[in-house]
Parts: sequence; C-alpha cells; structure tokens
Amino acid sequence: AAVKEFQIQLISTVGDAIEKLRAKFTHKYESSSASSISRLRGIPPVSGKILWAKQMERQVHALMKRMGDVLGANWGQQLEGRQ
Repeated sequence: AAVKEFQIQLISTVGDAIEKLRAKFTHKYESSSASSISRLRGIPPVSGKILWAKQMERQVHALMKRMGDVLGANWGQQLEGRQ
C-alpha cells in the first residue's frame, strides 16, 4: 500500500511537470523569457528557437524516463501511464 501511494505521488509530480511544459510550449518561443535572454546574448532568433525546442524535447524525454522508472518499462500500457 505504501509503495502504491508513493507511485501515485510521483505520477502526480510528473503530471504537474508535464502540464507546466505544455503551458510553456503553447505560449510559443517568441513570447517566452528564453527569447528575451537569447536576444540579450546575441543569439539569432532561429537559433534560439531551435535551442528552445531541443530543451523542451530533452525535458519530455526526462519526464518519460521518470515515468518508466516509477511504473516500469511498459508504463505506456498501464492505466496510470496513459493518463
């Protein structure tokens, strides 16, 4: 029972992180703080957008790995993983 509660807590944490990432992605790069910082550092807009997209991709992969660590290798087939 304690293990299941711990899994639920971790799934909730990962779910919150996914929602934050989704919100960042929907606001687009141009309106993000990353765009402002890139301009200050002299990074061209297209390069900044590519870096931003790669960072988002790395974050998604990290979250997927965390889900795999919590639920096991076939987490996508479990009810908790699909949610």
